[in-house]
Amino acid sequence: MRPPSSTAHKAAVPSGKGAGARHSAKTTDKYTIGAALGSGQWGVVRKATRKEDNLQVAVKKVRVAGAQKEGINFQVLREIKMLRGVKHAHIVVLHDVFPDSSGESLSLVFELLASDLERVLYGPGPRITPAQAKGYVFQLLDALAFLSAHQICHRDLKPANLLLDRRGVLKLADFGYARYPAARDAAMSYEACTLWYRPPELLFGASHYDGFALDVWSAGC
Repeated sequence: MRPPSSTAHKAAVPSGKGAGARHSAKTTDKYTIGAALGSGQWGVVRKATRKEDNLQVAVKKVRVAGAQKEGINFQVLREIKMLRGVKHAHIVVLHDVFPDSSGESLSLVFELLASDLERVLYGPGPRITPAQAKGYVFQLLDALAFLSAHQICHRDLKPANLLLDRRGVLKLADFGYARYPAARDAAMSYEACTLWYRPPELLFGASHYDGFALDVWSAGC
């Protein structure tokens, strides 16, 4: 059975007016903004080209809570912090971050990848081979080993967050739920991981758990 489809970074969105239609002057000075690639809980993703070298990128324009005077959404800040602190062959690259002139949004510029594991598993194309499956698992575990060595728990592993380039290189993305390990007896949210990839203790509402073990469980799913 296929789990419910994730819309983060994936679902098509209309062009024109809307959350992702207007980019800051800095964005348009540095990038030529193209078609919408998808939308998620916090904003819209569009394909773009960096003017200085014609590099194809993905610009995720995320809504922040400035209009409600509550500051920037915490998950957005967490993703920026985590991705700026890690560099690895199997973790998506965050190229740039800058605010909208109105202060109501941020633009996050990521490397552009062709697809994701959810599309490969459940799309209309050919089924993956055992060799490909082994390769994807190896690359995912390589990324998790790197994060563990740097004391980072991802806490939201699922096929939609495993991006793929045209050569089959896997990149772990979406660090909105990532955390450094909690101090002893410190509570963490049991809703961190998508339901279908959540370990039993979190399904029962546990607030004290091993974030690294959570990632291993989700990877196994």
